[in-house]
Amino acid sequence: MLRFSIRNARGLQRPRTELDSYPPESIAVLEEEDVARARSPSAFAVITVDDREMYSTFEIDNAHDPDWEESFDMKVDDLSSVVIRVFDMKCINRGWPSFIGFTTVHPFTALPHPNSTSAEEISAAESGPSQVDLDAIPLVRENTTVTDMSVSISISTDTKLPPSLPTMPLLSGPQETRVERRVTLVKFGNKKVGRKKETTTTVYQMAKF
Repeated sequence: MLRFSIRNARGLQRPRTELDSYPPESIAVLEEEDVARARSPSAFAVITVDDREMYSTFEIDNAHDPDWEESFDMKVDDLSSVVIRVFDMKCINRGWPSFIGFTTVHPFTALPHPNSTSAEEISAAESGPSQVDLDAIPLVRENTTVTDMSVSISISTDTKLPPSLPTMPLLSGPQETRVERRVTLVKFGNKKVGRKKETTTTVYQMAKF
């Protein structure tokens, strides 16, 4: 039994964006914040062990560099492989191709083999649980290794405590209420009739626990 932690990803790029069909001159007049939001993925990772789906992270909205910091425990053997696939939820919601990239990890190529007879490895095993951090593993997309996109993980033999879950925000109460009033003109024959519509939006303050 091993504890697998997917910590973060860096440099993720959406496979498709709303701006792809825009000419450069049209993008140039848009707000920088809107352009950045459209180009950044809302990414989540799906982790499989030996072709069995084991875990899916929460999605992180509008982030090229999401920090998941999520863990789960898994049973593996000498030949087990762990595949990390990253997807963009914004593309899924639009019915577009959503696959960002993947990487494959073999746990026992990183950790000392439990049946090793090496004196140094036996000494390390006796000293307590071991953990290895694998930083900036490049992702593969369309049979090409994309070095600018990567994930970082850790693998540990310490499974005594429950796996960690991400810190999720809570709503701590209303912070602001906005009221919008709009008048829509509807034409009936030669007459125009005004119809008033009022929308109330409540903005909540986010607090972490």
